[in-house]
Amino acid sequence: MTRNKTSRLARIGLGLSLGVAGTVVHADPNPYYLGGSLGVTRVSNVYRTSTDENSDTVTTASLLAGVDQQIGRQHLTADATLQQNRYATNDILNNNGYTLRSNLDWATAGRISGTLSASATRQLANYNAAGVSQPVFEKNIENDRRYQALIRIGLVTRWSAEASYTHNSQEFSLIEYSALNFSQNAGSLGLVYRPSDLLRLGLAFRHTEGEYPQYPLSIGGGVFSFYVDDTFKRNDVDFTGTWQPTGSSNVTTRLSWTNNRHDPAESLSYRGLTGSLGWNYSPGGRWTFSAQLTRDTGEQATLLGPSQNRVGNSVQLNTSYDLTSKIALTGSASARRGTYRSITDAPDAFDNDHSVSLGTRFAYSRSLSLSCQAYRTGRSSSVSYNNFNATGVGCTAQALVY
Repeated sequence: MTRNKTSRLARIGLGLSLGVAGTVVHADPNPYYLGGSLGVTRVSNVYRTSTDENSDTVTTASLLAGVDQQIGRQHLTADATLQQNRYATNDILNNNGYTLRSNLDWATAGRISGTLSASATRQLANYNAAGVSQPVFEKNIENDRRYQALIRIGLVTRWSAEASYTHNSQEFSLIEYSALNFSQNAGSLGLVYRPSDLLRLGLAFRHTEGEYPQYPLSIGGGVFSFYVDDTFKRNDVDFTGTWQPTGSSNVTTRLSWTNNRHDPAESLSYRGLTGSLGWNYSPGGRWTFSAQLTRDTGEQATLLGPSQNRVGNSVQLNTSYDLTSKIALTGSASARRGTYRSITDAPDAFDNDHSVSLGTRFAYSRSLSLSCQAYRTGRSSSVSYNNFNATGVGCTAQALVY
């Protein structure tokens, strides 16, 4: 689930700069880094409205810090970003945000290993989200949290056992977005079989419980009159696989039988197949390509922002090409079709979201870099006020100290 939403290009530029930072830190014998970045983005449609486009210029200043340290059998990575976003015209949207991430891969001298990870994000939410009754024009802050623990126990043969726990939560400051607030806890237990170093097969049972504490129920032709605490319980039987057909290609897959029940918002319930298929391809040292297909419910996978989909299908493509040792080109494209019950429309309402971006990255040195990116994003929907198109272009400069 994953959900970064501060003025889309400003966030993309920040992501590029973090990506550069992560690459540099991993290669440097010094495991620590400090730094800063400054980005400027021109956005054509800040509020993602279907009629009046509201253009603005967003300036994002960030402080960066991180660590990538091997400690015996344990491997610790962590990074923090503090950012300040300022709008030239819509200064009501000025905000401070952060991104915190940590990951610990641990292992014992025996056959037991695992991973502990945590992340927290505070940022300006994407506007015009599916499931929101009307457009809003106020500052809306989103807070996301994710915690995960995974333990693996290797057996005598090629079999191993895995157990995991995951917590996800999402909260918005505006009451108009309260229908999208949710929290959930999931536990999984399963077996993994590795017939060779190139193939991994898994079978697991996953149970999830969560709630939308302020879900709006509608009466009288679509006008809602009260909020309820909608709870859901989901059971999945997961068949997973990882296959490396060549040295430059990797395929991952998940096929799940899903039974997701909501009470009292039964329109969000779903029973059927969900899953994902991913392909990573890196034929040489210059370029990489990845593709991801996903079918899942809204609280499990939101590709282009918050949603309350009963079930949705999405595709995402990413590529990069190194022109030289210092200059790289990047590109991405994504699309999602979701079906959901909105506050004022029929249960078979739909949204078709799409996004395309092109970028370049120039690494002057291991400490100094510049990235620029242009994007176009939009939606066609059965709900007229959910339709929009927006474009943006911007650049981010970054400096790091080790």
